Amino acid sequence: MYKVFVIDDEQDVRRHVIKNIEETGLPFEVVAQFDNGLDAKETILSDPPDLIVTDIRIPYIDGIALAKEIRLAALPTKVIIITGYDLFDYAKNALEYGVTSFIMKPVSPDELYDALHKIQNILDEEFSKSATMARLQKFRAQSIDIIRENDLSKLMQLSEPDERYLQKLEQEGVVLDKPFTTVGVVDYDESQGEFSFDSFETTLYSLKNYLESLKYCHFSYYVFPKNDKLVLFLQSESALQRGEFDRLFTPMLLHFKKTFGNSFTMGISPLCQKTGNYASLYKKAGKALDYRSIIGGDQLIFFDDIENDEFLFLSFDESDYKQLTASLSYSSYEEVDRILNDLFTRAGQKEYFTSYHYIMLNMFNAIIKACASLNLLSVNYLSQSELFNQFLTLKTNEENLEFIRKLAAEVYRVNQQVKSNSSQKNYHTIVRFLEENYADPTLSMDSLAEKVGLSISYISILLKKQNTSFVKYLTTLRIEKAKLLLQDNDNRIVEIAEAVGYSDPYYFSHCFKKATGVSPREFRQNEA
Repeated sequence: MYKVFVIDDEQDVRRHVIKNIEETGLPFEVVAQFDNGLDAKETILSDPPDLIVTDIRIPYIDGIALAKEIRLAALPTKVIIITGYDLFDYAKNALEYGVTSFIMKPVSPDELYDALHKIQNILDEEFSKSATMARLQKFRAQSIDIIRENDLSKLMQLSEPDERYLQKLEQEGVVLDKPFTTVGVVDYDESQGEFSFDSFETTLYSLKNYLESLKYCHFSYYVFPKNDKLVLFLQSESALQRGEFDRLFTPMLLHFKKTFGNSFTMGISPLCQKTGNYASLYKKAGKALDYRSIIGGDQLIFFDDIENDEFLFLSFDESDYKQLTASLSYSSYEEVDRILNDLFTRAGQKEYFTSYHYIMLNMFNAIIKACASLNLLSVNYLSQSELFNQFLTLKTNEENLEFIRKLAAEVYRVNQQVKSNSSQKNYHTIVRFLEENYADPTLSMDSLAEKVGLSISYISILLKKQNTSFVKYLTTLRIEKAKLLLQDNDNRIVEIAEAVGYSDPYYFSHCFKKATGVSPREFRQNEA
């Protein structure tokens, strides 16, 4: 059995998660539970479990920080984080700390089972690989490239690596002995779902081959994957020049595009920075890459080009999001599309660079908020978890626009379906009431509206959609009932008039003749 810690500050939530874990039937046993991250951290570091399941917001040390502590301590403990829609930035950061799975609130037994089953497979494989020391040593010898790439990936999280870590890197063939360092982050310009793992590995191999083919270059390099992107780590005796970088790597992006049929973008840290703060360089290269959402991809983007720009955290007014929500319920889809295009045009402007992802998240939430039936959306399109996970993979403004527009169209379709169902239900309620009360001579639109709980104007709209009106429908109903009664000669016409809601028999005769072309008496004679 694999040991599990459950961490959440709410006891009911812990009980719910523990119960769901037990009911999966998978080889996981909850051996401890905590209501805060600090107590959990102390126990994890002293006696690591195989898995922790933690809420993202827990007292003292949150779930992301706890995952980071586990990663920095190089523990084999796997992490499942429970999160919500409003924690986009947290969830994005968690990807860097080895979090195995995310589960959206409220916790679904099926999602929990899938996450645990995935982790079971990972743990089974790890246990098998480390069964004996001989096998472990053999695995290390065969996997030195992977180990080196993992350690280089960790280096991108360190500002000042200690001597022991530098020695470990040297043993793996990584010597950091040159004064100038530049970091590039390479990413393809389509969401992850469009690119297979094999293609990613091929791209990594192609980048290494490309660098090996370069001649007369005064730098050393290492290439490794990190967070589904490729990192190019360059060291040189003198600062690299902008023109040299353009000359070397612009053809590389063109080569990749022709080879893989997909455009690539490279974000590049400062070129002349003499520093050992690798985390800062990696972050700046990532920030340059993020600028792709503003200026587009398929190019080199230098941090030096955006460093001097002042980016204030500007966002849209709350009324913009409310307008989007309202339009999905009360406007035509042409109006919805107009609002989306306007919001995206504004979000793509340079001054919104810092708040771009925040704006996208607010638009996403505004559309979800407008959905009249999340169950229908899940059945006909995607579940909330699937939508959120797909949303996290989007990279460019174009991809965001396509995703948001598709989501808005699906929500609009759901809302129209719900409205149609509701209209039919309300129409049948009106008809049923009239069928039951047509004999009431005081029946009116006012009394109908009061009894069925709908407004007079809404009732009129529903009846108009059926090509009728209150007076027309009620008169037709009464005349049809009168026809049935007239077939029995024992029924006096005066009594029939009263039975179908007419207190004045002469007015009844007038209405009957107007509707049928004959008087009630003539109708009876014709039917005889």
